[in-house]
Amino acid sequence: MPISGRIKNFLLVPNTKLQLKSVEEASFSINAKGEFESLRLKGKILYNSAKKLGNLELLLSNAHKILAFKKIAAKETNFITNRNIIFTADKGQNELIEYDVDPSFINLPIKIYATYNIDRNYSILSLQVENCLDHSKIMGNTISNVKLELPLSVSVEPMDVEPPEEKGNIKFDRETNALNWSVNDLEWRCRREVVIKIHDAEKLFAKEIKGKQVKLSFFIPNRVLSQIFVDRVQLSGLMRRDVQFDFECETIGTNCTVDIVSVDMETGEFNGLVEIYKEVKEEPVVYCGEEVEVVVGIRNCSDKRLREIFLYDEVPGGFELLRGENYWMGSLSPNEKRELTYIIRPKIAGEYLLPRAKVTFKDNEGKLNEIFSKPCKIIVKALEKGKKYQICGKCGARLPLEAKFCGICGKRLVKSL
Repeated sequence: MPISGRIKNFLLVPNTKLQLKSVEEASFSINAKGEFESLRLKGKILYNSAKKLGNLELLLSNAHKILAFKKIAAKETNFITNRNIIFTADKGQNELIEYDVDPSFINLPIKIYATYNIDRNYSILSLQVENCLDHSKIMGNTISNVKLELPLSVSVEPMDVEPPEEKGNIKFDRETNALNWSVNDLEWRCRREVVIKIHDAEKLFAKEIKGKQVKLSFFIPNRVLSQIFVDRVQLSGLMRRDVQFDFECETIGTNCTVDIVSVDMETGEFNGLVEIYKEVKEEPVVYCGEEVEVVVGIRNCSDKRLREIFLYDEVPGGFELLRGENYWMGSLSPNEKRELTYIIRPKIAGEYLLPRAKVTFKDNEGKLNEIFSKPCKIIVKALEKGKKYQICGKCGARLPLEAKFCGICGKRLVKSL
């Protein structure tokens, strides 16, 4: 059947150095035999080194079809200004290729997915860009030199708390009341005007995207954010090294509400999927024979169930395990937490660095992951000969006479030896 209409997006590659930058007007018509009837394009050019367009390749999108014209002979080319051009062509026998396109990315055969993971330390915004040109006979299967512009709208909590200290690449500007930090070579700036915009420095996609997809993650500190929204993403780049594209695409995914929580960076470690921490409940200085309570915990920070989890904490030399278990195997649902509590007793005086707890697990792709907690420091003092001690009537711990409370169970001490 005859096809006619206006084109919203197109790619144009002439045999010259002329390149179209944007579209102001585009229309076409094709007869029932697939013959090209008419074409009119009006847009901006990068430079005008060519007098005529000559033969060209044209990729047009209309409704749910992508139409590709090859070797269209230009009848007339009119340069209006240095930066504008009107190109017209009349009826001719031209090669036409047509194929269906998913309506969710009518503009160009590229999909963008937005997913979110939330943990105590960060909110992870992951953008997945899918190249759907794998089997395209027209453009090939490579997208390169892609630049990304991500309009990121953020709702910021009032800064009625002390801002985070300068640490690493995060800085607080008191004059402008703004937080500045850099992530993945991008400069972020968060102000009370609650809008963040990211302009790529051409480093996000330094390599070619071959195959189906590439994934990038932005780590956003929760301390200053309450809500995050990603509606549309702009991409620009090259297809087959000579075809420019520049388009806007809606992300496939929902907006996200980020909880603002505090984080203890002294005991915790985080790898994007699992958080692990280890801490000693008592004072950092104990005596030989005293009981020491150790707590080791993990939490699933992803949005998927994690399986084949093995958590293990080693009892160091010079200590003995009295009660509890220092290992666990199982699985965790999203945001589920598991803690191990066990009691050890030092036998030899000295300064100890309790080993880091270790957890191994398989992610959703079946890949084995490994992460360690931070170590804990503890000082063990020897009991002095001839010196009297008191014993806690509740847990049996031997304590100095001057102690008023048991450092193990918290009971108030009333007896002494």
